[in-house]
Amino acid sequence: GWLPNVLAVLMAAIAMVLARCVRPVDAYRSINWESVVLVAGMLPLAAALERTGATAALVAAVEPHLHGLSPRLVLAALAGVTSFVGLAISNTATALLVAPVALRIAESLEIAPEPLLMGVALSATTAWSTPVASPVNTLVVAPGGYRFADFVKVGLPLQLLLLIGTVLLVPIFFPF
Repeated sequence: GWLPNVLAVLMAAIAMVLARCVRPVDAYRSINWESVVLVAGMLPLAAALERTGATAALVAAVEPHLHGLSPRLVLAALAGVTSFVGLAISNTATALLVAPVALRIAESLEIAPEPLLMGVALSATTAWSTPVASPVNTLVVAPGGYRFADFVKVGLPLQLLLLIGTVLLVPIFFPF
């Protein structure tokens, strides 16, 4: 709590290079530049959705359907939507797009935002039912000789299992 997390991590990385724990060239090579560019592009998009009122409009459209539901059901709905969106776009982009919606929903329903945000973060990483859901999935399609149906057969049950686990376990560690 002495420093903001971003500053502490940056200082630790610099200290590792200065102490010669890591060579500068290795530190540079270990950066996933695709993720940096993706986040750099998605942050302005998420901010634009917030500024233009698109996020508020989405929350206004969804909130009446969620009002009166238990917080766990709200978490389940948000986790399901996040996981579904993650089937078409990357998990990082999914989390960046859905997190502001989750935050606004938590505010409008007057529940703690942490369980919803954690549900979004975990659910964004559970999209294994398509080869396009993750760069890792895409990379193994050709070398492994996989078909689209192979991802559905294995990925869908795993995805559902982890969504159930998310809905059951997140409120234990992050109460509403």
